[in-house]
Amino acid sequence: MQSRAKPELDPLGIKPGSFLFFPELIISNSYNDNIMSSDGGEISDNIVELALKGSLETDWSTHSLKAAVETKILKYIDNPDENYQDYTLTADGRFDVSSDFKLTGGGNALFGHESRSSTDDVGGFEPTVYRKFTLNGGADKEFGKFSAKGGFVIDKFDYDDANSSVGNINNDDRDRLEAVANFRTGFEFNPETEAFVRLEINDKNYRVPLDDTGVNRDSSGFEATSGLSFDLTGITFGNVFAGYRMQSFNDQSLKSAKGPTAGLDLTWNASTITTLKGTIERTVEETTTAGASGIFRTKSSLSIDHELLRNVVLSAKAQYTHNDFVGIGRKDKEPQLDIGVDYKLFRNLYSKFDYTYSARNSSVANSDFRQHVFKLQFSVQL
Repeated sequence: MQSRAKPELDPLGIKPGSFLFFPELIISNSYNDNIMSSDGGEISDNIVELALKGSLETDWSTHSLKAAVETKILKYIDNPDENYQDYTLTADGRFDVSSDFKLTGGGNALFGHESRSSTDDVGGFEPTVYRKFTLNGGADKEFGKFSAKGGFVIDKFDYDDANSSVGNINNDDRDRLEAVANFRTGFEFNPETEAFVRLEINDKNYRVPLDDTGVNRDSSGFEATSGLSFDLTGITFGNVFAGYRMQSFNDQSLKSAKGPTAGLDLTWNASTITTLKGTIERTVEETTTAGASGIFRTKSSLSIDHELLRNVVLSAKAQYTHNDFVGIGRKDKEPQLDIGVDYKLFRNLYSKFDYTYSARNSSVANSDFRQHVFKLQFSVQL
């Protein structure tokens, strides 16, 4: 619902030549009752956020270019050590070779910080700062009822060291380069249904040969899946797939992460003013938890958007994540609930209220937490 076009309320942007420029200023205040995501001894605080965004995109009938920049500054009223500034730069484009053949490419630079709720948070005096640089490209070609897609994504991670009560924490052993290549081919049985098969391979190389515990975390893996993509008259549409994936590690002390994988994303436009979405996905994630080679993560969610008025949208999302640490007995269960009210006062001024409940129930002692966050936000867009 929130992504549906509302011509009378959506920002018009500024039009320099054949481009459209969309600037945005966001100011918000939130209350977090457990800013450190800790198990006991919770610390609460009020947080003021200032964000500036800007995107520049073409309005060409063929081909496209887009660039965006965002800076986000958060100030904690009583805990200034938690203050941070994040920056994101993005550029991407599409070249239409023909009506049925497209080439895409782009890049992203993120100067960010690690969340306190991350299982890899090192507990420093300040949040861990890192940089992530991404390069991607792809091709999409149709051959009548057949289609073929291929692409790649290269991510480079660079973490800063952190100061803590036990001294300097070396994060150089977390720096890495991840490369992923994928290929997908499909056959369209009819305009509403396509069967597809997909293969993805990856390679992950850490900058330091051995981490601080003497383990080589370099790995490679693959995921092979098949499924259906469907669109039932535009009311219900989505994808469903199943397959197998494996991640093998160079160090013999790390157990391979392997097993069945599956996923589902489903959108149901229950009415002209109500939309429901459901997703399920299973992935293998990196971790620096001692003894663990990775995390088999199963995440499911169900969300609903309801247009109470043309300019007022109510939303709710329930999410459940199960993290199974490969090689050790740790298992984490992470429920989350988001409730929001999006109120567009008029074309250039938006307001939003959000409530988020998140938690972790872990099999490892002192790793649980509960957190409530209330947030009121105003944004000005042109």
